[in-house]
Amino acid sequence: AFDLSNVPPMPGVSAQERCSAIFSDILEGGCKYPNISRAHFHSLLVDGQPDARLQTYITRFLNEQANDLLSRGLMLSLEETKLALMQIFSTVMVATLAPDLVEYSGFSLHTPGERQAYVDRLTHKLLK
Repeated sequence: AFDLSNVPPMPGVSAQERCSAIFSDILEGGCKYPNISRAHFHSLLVDGQPDARLQTYITRFLNEQANDLLSRGLMLSLEETKLALMQIFSTVMVATLAPDLVEYSGFSLHTPGERQAYVDRLTHKLLK
């Protein structure tokens, strides 16, 4: 998890499409393996203590993704890109930890097409 080198290169894909594919994959994994997702965030959720190693992985992942998206022509500043990625990441992580909460919005994250539409909406709004 949280390793951009595990993501196929996807040449010719726009920054938004790439970002959407990456976060959709994370969300799918979270829905398929909810206990693994919860385990990643156990210290934070149960003990109120962030896991320093997890923070390092996430920060590296988001930095690499920001650079990747900018190299694909994303027309945001680095700071705006980082903020957008953190907003997308935060939304996807909450959805991963509590997918049934998202049903309030009319999306079922247990349905692949709706899961993809949920992430697409996020990336298209935040990566304009």
